[in-house]
This record gives sequence, C-alpha cells and structure tokens, in this order.
Amino acid sequence: ARFIGRMLPPNFARWEILLKGLTESIEIAVLASALGILLSLPIGLFAARNLMPVWVTWPSRLLIALCRSFHPVIVAIVFVKALGFGAMSGIAALTVASIGFVGKLFAEAIEEISLKQVEAVRATGAPFMNVITYGLLPQVFGRFLGFSTYQLDSNLRNSTMVGIKVSMVMRTIDSMPARPRSSTRVNPPVLRSR
Repeated sequence: ARFIGRMLPPNFARWEILLKGLTESIEIAVLASALGILLSLPIGLFAARNLMPVWVTWPSRLLIALCRSFHPVIVAIVFVKALGFGAMSGIAALTVASIGFVGKLFAEAIEEISLKQVEAVRATGAPFMNVITYGLLPQVFGRFLGFSTYQLDSNLRNSTMVGIKVSMVMRTIDSMPARPRSSTRVNPPVLRSR
C-alpha cells in the first residue's frame, strides 16, 4: 500500500526529461524499424528457396539465424561496448533484431507464393527486377506491410526495454570492483596440490 501511495499522485515536475526520453525511444524504434526492414527485403529475397539457388539461400538463412539467436538486450550490450552509450547502440541492436524477425517472415512469405505468375512474367523475357516487381510483389505486398507494421510495434516496446535493461546491466558492471588477476596468487596453491 505504501508503494502504491508513493506513486500517486504522479509528479510531472521534470516533464522535459520524460518528454526527451519518450521522443528518443520513438526515434530509435522508427529508425531501427526502417533500417531493419530495408535490409530484410533483400535478405529475405535471397533466403527464399523457390527463387534463389542454394549457394545464395544458405548464407542468407545463416545470417537470419544469427540475427535471431541473441536477445536484443545482449546485442545492445555488445553495441554499447562497441559504440558507447546512446541512441546508436539501441538503433543497431533493434536493427539486428528486425533483420532476424522480418527477414525470416519475408523469406517464408516469398516461398508460399504461386510461381505461375512469376513464370508468366519470366516468359515475356522480363529482366530479374521486373520479375520481382510484377510477379512477386503483388502477391506478397500486403503481408510485407503487415510484417513491417508489427515490427514497428515491437520495436516501440523493445526500445524502452533495451534502454532500461542495458543501462542497469552496464551500471552493475561498472560498479563491480576491479580484481587484479595475479598469477602469483593462483599458481602456488596449484603447484602445491601436485
């Protein structure tokens, strides 16, 4: 009861800080979604087994699997160590997560299309980009739009979560006392036990 009592009424005395954090989270989510979706389009196309040869699909599927393997918080910690604190680390981490999720969905959507329309466009002698534009996109555009909208929604939630958890983890790591690793303290007990 005391815990809830301290939260009410909310204190908006420092609303500028709240607004700055909110806009930064929205910017991170929008930029990461846009970048992730743009990178996922070719990766998802290259990962589709019904349109591409095996030597193209396997590396693309491997990249998608690697992007899906790690939680966004773990990826964000790696990018914080590489790029430092800030929006760039969050954008990079959520872009990697977006590539893993949206790239897989794009590839699966492309694999489920009817190849009759693709073959009809190919039969006219159209170049590869026209085959994609007129044979593939009309069949999957609605699904791509749905996947992209879902990823934006997911990144809006994850941008806040990544920011909070990464800052907590990094503060914990930075507050740990440094322990020197001296071989003189380790080696004698090991040598004595032999």
